[in-house]
Amino acid sequence: MKNILIVGMLILLIWFGATIVRLENQRYAASPAMCDQYKDASLHLRDACLDSKQTRTSWTYNLLYGLRAL
Repeated sequence: MKNILIVGMLILLIWFGATIVRLENQRYAASPAMCDQYKDASLHLRDACLDSKQTRTSWTYNLLYGLRAL
């Protein structure tokens, strides 16, 4: 039972880490207005544009910056 709990918590940590990386990448891409051409378009197009931008050199930087903001 204890092992199942540990594995479940590790899966949650990985999932939350991936979410932090994605959201920090979107936040950093939105700050210098990288996807301003979709400002008046649908939210789906703007989110797709923000997801496609690579703002930092590694996902670890996004994770560290995202955790720093907490």
